[in-house]
Amino acid sequence: MLETMELEDCTPSHVQAIKMREFSKAGKGNIIGSDEGEHWLMLTVSYYNLRYVGVVNEFLKMLEETKDYHNIHKYAAQALVIEPGNMKAYYWLIFAMCQMGATEIAQSEFEMAKQHLTEEEYEELIDALKKMPIDTHRGHFQGLECR
Repeated sequence: MLETMELEDCTPSHVQAIKMREFSKAGKGNIIGSDEGEHWLMLTVSYYNLRYVGVVNEFLKMLEETKDYHNIHKYAAQALVIEPGNMKAYYWLIFAMCQMGATEIAQSEFEMAKQHLTEEEYEELIDALKKMPIDTHRGHFQGLECR
């Protein structure tokens, strides 16, 4: 939907979503690149990776408002390549898979989250998934409703 809109036809939130989409497309790996190991760059790399994570998390929330589950899946998976410890990206990825009826993939991502998140983040993810909005019943995994 966002791909076909002209900026002049968009509401301010759509313009923001388009800008966020373009920003997230640019993040196809570490923002700084191969020089990230340089001691003097580490703070800058961390800063921009955190900014990227924040922008993508906000963008995923906006995509949910339009029920754009395909793009939620796409951008959440991309965000996890850059920052595998992004609990919110795992939430949105699992949420999108559930909404599209892909419970086996949702289960796989749920198990992957356990490997990459701290115990506290994992518990927070479980709590968030228990409160997932319900569109239609889609199945179960790990004792959680996948809807």
